[in-house]
Amino acid sequence: MTKKAWLLGGVAVLAAISIGAKKFTASPAVDGPATAAKIMASLTERCPMATPGDVAAFDACRTTIGQGPEGEAVGSGSVLWGGEQPSLALKDKNLTWFRGDLFLRMYVSLYMFTGEWTGETREDGTYVVRAQAYFRNELPPGHFPYPFWHSATKWDAYEKSNQISLYLSADGRVKMVTRHSGGDDSARPAAYRHVEPPAFAGQWNWTDTSGQAQPQVTLFSDLYSAGNPHLPELDQRYRAFALNLRDADCESCHVPDGHKLMRKLTLLNTPLHTAGEVEATLRSIREATMPVNKQGDKVRLEPALRETLLRNGEEFRRLLNDADAWERASSTGRVARATAPRG
Repeated sequence: MTKKAWLLGGVAVLAAISIGAKKFTASPAVDGPATAAKIMASLTERCPMATPGDVAAFDACRTTIGQGPEGEAVGSGSVLWGGEQPSLALKDKNLTWFRGDLFLRMYVSLYMFTGEWTGETREDGTYVVRAQAYFRNELPPGHFPYPFWHSATKWDAYEKSNQISLYLSADGRVKMVTRHSGGDDSARPAAYRHVEPPAFAGQWNWTDTSGQAQPQVTLFSDLYSAGNPHLPELDQRYRAFALNLRDADCESCHVPDGHKLMRKLTLLNTPLHTAGEVEATLRSIREATMPVNKQGDKVRLEPALRETLLRNGEEFRRLLNDADAWERASSTGRVARATAPRG
């Protein structure tokens, strides 16, 4: 995906939430404080305070998050996530796109909520919920969706964060979520301490000493039930699609340190990250807005590679939908929504 493509996609979000807009718009269609209270009560119930390395508490959080009002507010569309960067306008913030339900499971679950929050209505109708929350910094490495410690600055920002802010647009949807260290540390666990993460080996994905693919929280086997009949073919088609993306040089940009090339980033470095962006990826291929070189110029794909990318990508998307539908039909509770396009 190109920088221009994602910036165009960001226009819709800018129009929706208009953060910092000077002109007063219509009042929110929903009651901001009431909606926020429901979301925060659910998040606090599902992801309460615990010790930062409590894997059982983390698993309980990530397997139930999204099944309450927070899931309805996020939906199956896209959410922007990143540091608050309070001094910057939205267009200048380094943020990352995620499919809402996967974002809750992989990222918001990394936080423990105290139940304390404040809210404010902005001039444009956006209601901002600022929740007191703390990062689970003592989890095993494979429980983070990618090695946050690839950057010492990023790991430090996650460790020091004490506030999660949800930006609700006038329709009650969460369009952006940020982390920030400008909140209150008063409820941070007494045992909370700095963790020296493992050295970053330059790989976003790795195999641990027991032969387990990591990060495990980004694998299809982590999201879907073991009995889902679509898993084997889904994994095979993902691997084919991922190889095509590599051949098209997409992975050189769409990795966690890709903000040096684009403000609004999408990630394609793991199965679930790719699953969340398959619609946008296919659209960019069809519209010939990807790939681009490091100067931002479009690079023409060879026709055979383009055809293969689209074919494998469409099959990958179909299998994702089939796997999601099987989970819903089987009432496993593992997947709440089907894959949906950004917008």
